[in-house]
Order: sequence, then C-alpha cells, then structure tokens
Amino acid sequence: MEILYCEKCGKRVSDKALSEGGAVRVEEKVYCTACKDVPEKTEALAPTVTTPSGAQLRTPPSELHRTVDAKPPHAARMSGTFRASKRSTAENKTKPAPAKNPALLAAFVAVPIVVVLLFVILGRGDKTLETRAAKTKTGSDQAPKPDPARPEPAKTEATATTTPRPVPAHNPAAQAALNPPSQPAEKSPEERAGDALEAVLRFEGLAAGDKDGKIKALEAYLEKHGDTIVAARARRALSELKEPPKVAEAPKPPPAEAGPAPDANDAGEPSSEGYQVAAGPYRFENDAEGWQGDGTPLSQGNFLGRACIKMTPGGQHNVCRGWRGNRMDVGGLRVKFRYYAHNLHNVEVLFALDGNRPRKGVTGFTNDKWMWATISAQEFNLSEGTIAHVEIGGGPKGEDAFLLVDDVTWEKK
Repeated sequence: MEILYCEKCGKRVSDKALSEGGAVRVEEKVYCTACKDVPEKTEALAPTVTTPSGAQLRTPPSELHRTVDAKPPHAARMSGTFRASKRSTAENKTKPAPAKNPALLAAFVAVPIVVVLLFVILGRGDKTLETRAAKTKTGSDQAPKPDPARPEPAKTEATATTTPRPVPAHNPAAQAALNPPSQPAEKSPEERAGDALEAVLRFEGLAAGDKDGKIKALEAYLEKHGDTIVAARARRALSELKEPPKVAEAPKPPPAEAGPAPDANDAGEPSSEGYQVAAGPYRFENDAEGWQGDGTPLSQGNFLGRACIKMTPGGQHNVCRGWRGNRMDVGGLRVKFRYYAHNLHNVEVLFALDGNRPRKGVTGFTNDKWMWATISAQEFNLSEGTIAHVEIGGGPKGEDAFLLVDDVTWEKK
C-alpha cells in the first residue's frame, strides 16, 4: 500500500481514488480530483525562469520539479520523500541530472533556516504571552516566587557609611586606619563637676588637720563649678569646716528625787495652842521608830527628798495604813504629823481605845503635796479613856497609790 499525496495541494490521495479515476498520476506525480487539471494548464502557461546570465527561459511543465517547486514547502518535502522511495535506481540513472542553479541552491538553504527562526520566534512569543497572562492573573506587582533550588544572593541595604573593607590581621596599621577606635561621649557639665568634687574631697596632699588647706580647695572648686547642682555638697562641706568645733558636754547626772516646793502650810508647824509634846517627834531618819504596817507594806527611807516612812496598798482592806502604840490617857490628846499623798481618796487618823475605834479625815486633804495635819480627841468628843495606839492611813484610787508620813508627834494639853 502506497501513501500518496497530491503534488499540488498536498492532500492525501488513496489508491481507490487512483483506480476509480478520481485522481491521476502524471510522470510519478499524483494529483487529486481537484488538482488533476493542473498539468495541462501548467503546460500552456509555462513559467519564466531567469538564468544566472540574466536570460529568461520558459520551462516546460515536465521540468518544473527540477527548478522552482510551486507547491508549499511542507507538501514538496512530503511528496518528494515518498516519491524518492518509489523511484527505482535505474530510472534515476537514465534521466539526465538537472542543471545546478545557484539561486535555487540558495533558496533551498535559506528556507529551512527561515523556518527554524520562525519556530524559535513564535515559541518565545508564546512563552511571553503565557508569562503576561500569569502576571495578569496573579497581579503584575507581585514579585516571582524564589526558587528554593536556586537561592538568590543576600541583598544588603545601602547605608550612608561605607562598610570598611576587611584588612588582613597581620597589618595592624591598615586595620587601625580603616577602623579607628570610637571616641567616648563628651561628659555633661554636671558629670565633670561631680568628678572634680570627688577629687577635691579626697584632699590629696593635705594633712588630716590642715583645715585651712581644705577650705581653700573647696573655695577654689566653688569658683569654677558653683553654678552646678553638685556644688551643694561642696558648700555643705565648707560650712562644716568653717564652724567652730563643738565641745562635748559632760553628761549631766540624773536629777535627785526631790520633794515639791515648800508652801505656806509647809513653812512652819501649826501653832501649839497650849499643847506640849507627850511622845515623839518621830522623824524616821534611821529607822521606822516602832511604826508597823497594819497588814500593809511599810518601809523607811528617803522619799521625795525627805526621810520618812512609806505605806502602799495591801492587807485585808487593801489600804495604806501604819500604826504605833503609846498608851496614855486620851483626855486633852492631839496628834500632829506631816504627809504626802499620791492617788488617794483621803487621809484619816484612828484612835484605838478599849472597845472604841473612832476615826476622822484630815481637813484640807490634798494629793501630791506635803501637808501638815492635826487630829485631837476633842474632835472625837473624847474626854476620858486610855488610848492604846494611833493609826494613820488612806484609801487608794489605784495600784500606784502611796502615802508618806513624817514628823509624827503626840501632844497633850
């Protein structure tokens, strides 16, 4: 089975078309039904061919295939290929070789080159159109994605300062020239004044006792840095140096326990009014002189600057009370004494008689003050009987209450 193509239009011609007369074969050339009239017309209208010498010749149709092929390039190539496969070697040897024409050779060489160039140009155009279409879909402003297999070189931002070129380590002079050491930032006036003050306060070169030298150093500092905040420290140090030395005062002894200031009642004893001393006076300078506490604490000593006895709350009734016995006739009896009461309700005197114990509070009672007091039998309406002892005491207001008693005297009239 032969695969044939029309010599004119390049369409495939089947064996059936040739056998039925739809297609024709002319000198090994096949023409389809539409082009089978071409050989006769071509013979009548033979084309003119220009020779290299410039002469124009009319070429018969039988020689067309040896000169300029009127078919399209792809049809000529395809039909020529199959035509060459069918021709016998003997036929080719019997036909004379066509005359070589330089223009035809140039045409045969140029046509394939032009075709290849067209394919290359069209292929690039298609890729350009595809790239533009892809940009239109994804956005023309977007940068293409980097290829991981081909990393791009790192980009560095341009700066005003040019990065110095690396210098070999064996050339320190060049390294120092390209990379000069950074200069320290300039200190503020306050920082400079602070550094200067620290140096001045060390007083280097001055003896520890050179007060005048230290004053001059501080004054010189204030002349230069007196308008700074740090200068306040220098002024304070200068003021301390100029002040006279303080003399340490000897510690004062604690004040002695002293009684209250004397008053009119303490200036002298009450008038005798005809009474004479019967017992006493008991001044308690060395001991309690026979006085006892009635179940309450009683002590003798120097209290509030006076030798006396001290009574504090206690006993069955929690009162301040002391007593002393001097048996004598109660007629014309008077008891005189001095007292100092603290936080007491009152101060009273009790006469202890056989079967009778009258008591009476002193007149003009006062707390926290030395006072004189007298109690007489006449005030109890007693004119006869024997007294066993006398009690002096008072009712406390609080736990810190106490009663001091001094200069106790029994008097008779």
